[in-house]
Amino acid sequence: MKKILVSKNSTLKFSLCFILWTGISIAENKHPFSISILSDFSYSFEDSAFRSSGLELVSMGKLGTQTMVMAYLHSPLNGSPMVEEVFVDYNGAHQIKVGYFRPNIGWMNKAHFHTYNFISSPRGYRLLMGEAHWASLGAVAGKSLPLPWKSKISAQLFNNHFGEVDIQDGHSHGITISDSLRQGMVSGISTTHSFTPISHGTITLKAGTLSGRSKKLQGLAIQWKYKNDPYRSWIIKGEYLKGDISDSHYGISFHPDEELNTAYILLGRQFNKKFHLGVLANQWAYHLKSTSGNSAAIYFAYAPRGDSWVIRGKIINESDSLLKGVIQLNWALGTHKPQRY
Repeated sequence: MKKILVSKNSTLKFSLCFILWTGISIAENKHPFSISILSDFSYSFEDSAFRSSGLELVSMGKLGTQTMVMAYLHSPLNGSPMVEEVFVDYNGAHQIKVGYFRPNIGWMNKAHFHTYNFISSPRGYRLLMGEAHWASLGAVAGKSLPLPWKSKISAQLFNNHFGEVDIQDGHSHGITISDSLRQGMVSGISTTHSFTPISHGTITLKAGTLSGRSKKLQGLAIQWKYKNDPYRSWIIKGEYLKGDISDSHYGISFHPDEELNTAYILLGRQFNKKFHLGVLANQWAYHLKSTSGNSAAIYFAYAPRGDSWVIRGKIINESDSLLKGVIQLNWALGTHKPQRY
């Protein structure tokens, strides 16, 4: 079947035009608008090599009191610029989100790497969702539920399933439209519940399922966060995902009935505005093939001056490899910061 590809240049031009149009619209409406530049520099003790993911441009602003527009553009050192996300998000009593974005499945998929204190996603998560995680053209409609605690339910519709966009060297090489509409869309439903059982402690539960194009993805996530001041907190979060692997899967050879189960748990402590320390454990297993693995890591983040640059480090022990270590410097110019609390 003939495939129609949106070229990288066309996608980039579209995104830049979108940002320009958004900036003009926001300026005319007198709402704040910002553009930030972020980057990183790391050293891996595994192969004694320096690395950088390149530059990331983050543009965000408001078209109204409840409407946010955002665009993430990534320019790797070796490769062409690419779009990570471009979307409009209305968040009132109802939520409507349209564009090219990362589906809200659990915690990690929608987060960007420069916000990770633990530097990189767990291996089992990457095996299922891809090195650069999963983004797609799509739309989400959500509604707050009339419950005593904060609660929302959302319906989602996407053009691509995870693994259907060509992923190499940690980034996407284009948005494939091809004959995806003939094959059917990917649809699903998710729900989020957040409530405070004790003072300063909040528990958040997420559950979601997506299906379409002969694949399913199901996820369950939980988080407890105790925050007794803006820069001091405890966090425990975990996530379980079960999904059919794609034909671009690189963990094992492809089989249409193969299913990957993966889960992780994270414990983190933000001691003050400067220092964070945590541990992260992950396990994964395939359904048909008796292949499984696990990993454990200890990580830290240190922001010596403000939140515009942060030093991070991580030591990882995986079941099928030697001990690995990495140290990384993240920095930002603009309002979008790498350090989060």
